[in-house]
Amino acid sequence: MSMRDSATGQGAASTLSVGDPDLGEGLAINGSPFPVMVDNYHPAQEHQATPQRQIPQHTRTQTTASRSETAAEDAGFSQPVVKKVPKPQTKHVQTSIRHGTSRPQHHEQDSVEDDTRTGSDMAPGPAELGGAQTDDEHDLGEGVSVGTMASVSARLAACEARVVDPTTRGPKSQSTPQTCSGHGAYEIREGANGMMEVACKCNTGWTGPDCRTGCPAGANHVECTGNGHCEFHPFPDPVAQCKCSNLWKGGVCDMCSLKSLCANGAQPDDLCSKCNCPNKWAGVHCTTCSLRCLNSGTPDDDCAQCKCTNAWQGASCDTCGFKDKCLHGVAKADCSGCHCGGNWVGKHCDQCNIYCANGVPNSDCTGCVCSNEWTGDKCDKCKMGTACRNGAVASSSCDSCVCPKESFWQGSFCHVCGLVCINGQAGDDCKRCKCTGNWSGKRCDKCKLACTYGTPNPTCDTCLCPGGWTGALCSTCALKCESDYERDSTCTQCIRKSNERHSLAFNGKLNVGELENPLKPNGEAVSTIEFRVKTLRDKGIQGILCNKQHFKGSFCVYLDDSRVALSVVGNHVTSRKAIVSSPTQIFDYRLNPYVGYSVAVVYSTLPEDMAYAKLYVNGKLRGTKFYAVGNTAVLSEALVGGIEGHRAYFQGFLDDVRFWSSARSALQIQQLYNKELVGIEQGLIASFQFNQPRQMQYSAGTSKWAINVHNILFSDEFMFVHKHTQKITSAPIEQN
Repeated sequence: MSMRDSATGQGAASTLSVGDPDLGEGLAINGSPFPVMVDNYHPAQEHQATPQRQIPQHTRTQTTASRSETAAEDAGFSQPVVKKVPKPQTKHVQTSIRHGTSRPQHHEQDSVEDDTRTGSDMAPGPAELGGAQTDDEHDLGEGVSVGTMASVSARLAACEARVVDPTTRGPKSQSTPQTCSGHGAYEIREGANGMMEVACKCNTGWTGPDCRTGCPAGANHVECTGNGHCEFHPFPDPVAQCKCSNLWKGGVCDMCSLKSLCANGAQPDDLCSKCNCPNKWAGVHCTTCSLRCLNSGTPDDDCAQCKCTNAWQGASCDTCGFKDKCLHGVAKADCSGCHCGGNWVGKHCDQCNIYCANGVPNSDCTGCVCSNEWTGDKCDKCKMGTACRNGAVASSSCDSCVCPKESFWQGSFCHVCGLVCINGQAGDDCKRCKCTGNWSGKRCDKCKLACTYGTPNPTCDTCLCPGGWTGALCSTCALKCESDYERDSTCTQCIRKSNERHSLAFNGKLNVGELENPLKPNGEAVSTIEFRVKTLRDKGIQGILCNKQHFKGSFCVYLDDSRVALSVVGNHVTSRKAIVSSPTQIFDYRLNPYVGYSVAVVYSTLPEDMAYAKLYVNGKLRGTKFYAVGNTAVLSEALVGGIEGHRAYFQGFLDDVRFWSSARSALQIQQLYNKELVGIEQGLIASFQFNQPRQMQYSAGTSKWAINVHNILFSDEFMFVHKHTQKITSAPIEQN
């Protein structure tokens, strides 16, 4: 296979050893092939012998050695032989060998060039050739004959074969020298002007014309650390150096020059070609913040986000935080807040700025919706005032009328008289009843017929006289008794006079007394209540002395499972809210049944609307209670031995009942609790001793308080000692 065939047919590179043997007839292709000898002919001698003879330039085939090749030879290493193979031509060929000392470098390698041309282009005339020649042996110029050229062509063909197959040896070669210094291989490749050339292709890490020079390697044992390529420099000393790519530097391209230049936390990329900028940094060295902040916003120090003013939001402060959040308005142009419409105010226009004294603004904040009966633009006018009747005034909330306290008008407009007159009719002013017959009282429910020793009939027309009593008022007794005798309570017999002392006996079955004072229908303030008591049972509620009507200050003293209790209407034990409090205080001390006790209950108000209550038994303090809210206690029409409206009747004995207008001290109670009063003591309201068996028990002294005991029996006086039994006698009721 010829070199032409190898180049054009297969295109594979073959190795050509440096220092190959002589190709014959003085033509040597090795590491130092020049000057080229053909048939022991040196072209330079031809030039010296016949300098006047020149061959036309276009007729020559030239073989040249470059200066770089000569320099490389002087440096001690060989350049690879490069043979350029022409494209196929016509059969008329003129070939000449040209050598010289200088020519331009081609791929940093010397070459042998064979320029071929057609016969029509190259054929010289006879004068040029210096005489006639035979067809087989024409003078090619400069003493090169056709036969000599044929011999050169044959050797070149052998060279071509050895490039293709380096194992081929010439007649003078017995072994193949090391190819490309053992660090590469020859290859055939396309050269300039369409010629083919043979050169060394060095292995990785080696360079130079003959692959003798090692390339610098980094710590990873890779040529130029993989960040550049190796370049061969023959002058002044042959050396291989790294030509770094991108911005790598250093002898082995292992240092990135960007590392100290990348700013703001940026790092060079793996190729050291640019800085990888974090966040929004830009520029060659990441020194420019590309973050564009609108609406007076400024980038933060890391160029990661914008620091927005007012309520601007978003990566570039382009979204107003008040957008779609102004409920009744629109966001301001500078996004500093909401521009509210109408009467709306507030950060998000969600508050109505209309004042409604007694109502609320309407849904669109254009006016007020008034509560109850309020009217006006600001709900500050009460139209209830014109609807209230009979001297009533509108309530503070304008939802009803407040009726006069001294009257009994009722209803939303105080137009209905609520005064119930049982035995009469209400007056026009609805303040009092106009009673019929012998009826009296606020509700015409009291019979004013004073039956001395009898009781009025149900219609309060006449008195029903018991026993021998007669007369319109049952005050006449026809029975006459001797001086040592007296009439009994029924006016049916005479009984011997005695100085016996009595007490009231209650059977626990409907027998109660009634306390009243005609001169004081509204009652009077009371602070101390004293009485002697002996109970016959220790369970349940038993009334002792309780006002019949319930009003603020109305009080009741009763027994709750043998414990003394005090209740004052309007009082609160622990709170001002009645729903969570009680008006009643119960003392812990218990009264044993069948035992007589002298009991005193002291009650008084304190500053800040508070009050206290104390219990004394037989002159000794047995308990103290307090009220968070207290009212003055008032003694009025009351039941003795029961509670109005309840089946809480007392079963036992009562005696020596006393009422005081002042809060008695412990010393005062101890001095007088076991003594009989005269009736004129300071602060004494009333005192009942029950020693005279009469129906009407009047208070001692000048007080007009009285107790009607017409349904109660009289008993012997009981002592403050334990008695298992006590005789209850039906003592006669005396005449007045």
